[in-house]
Amino acid sequence: NKAKNLSAEDVSVKAKQILGEHKSHESLNQARYKKYMAEGQAYLKQGRYYQAVNAYEQAAIFDSTQPDAPAGRCLALFCAGEYMSSALFLARAIEMSEEYARSKVDLASAMGGNDKLETRITDAEEWLERSCAPELEFLLAYMYYHSGRLEPATRAITTAAKEMPNSKAVKALKEVIEAAPKPAKQK
Repeated sequence: NKAKNLSAEDVSVKAKQILGEHKSHESLNQARYKKYMAEGQAYLKQGRYYQAVNAYEQAAIFDSTQPDAPAGRCLALFCAGEYMSSALFLARAIEMSEEYARSKVDLASAMGGNDKLETRITDAEEWLERSCAPELEFLLAYMYYHSGRLEPATRAITTAAKEMPNSKAVKALKEVIEAAPKPAKQK
């Protein structure tokens, strides 16, 4: 085996070639994470949803502690019409950081326009009618909440919480939605 014949100096040279301008593996991993996250966002806006899913999956390899990669996969899968998988990755993102449920997300911008967002929400609602899956209630609650539709978000998260009482992600999103300021009544 050729690797066994490398001197300590050769190994050091090889390591420097791999790291490039980065001083550490952590620095290299963060650079790769950012690269794949940027690719995922670009693919998502271009409507290349499965490439976006793959890019976010790659990003998670380089930093599995951040909720942004599973959240990106959630959005890409939502856009691709894969709602149950989307809900799974949304739950993962919120479980990684309950703060993610609270953070403001411009869904229309991330997905390449409000028309795409509304079309997908309508489609997910139709799937919910057929399946009655609480995961879809959870996913829709998130989408409604981040689209400024507090009333349907409250209804959806209430149903999800009844059906999925042990879900940490559902509980966290429910707290966020319940704490949201209620819009003033029109006179």
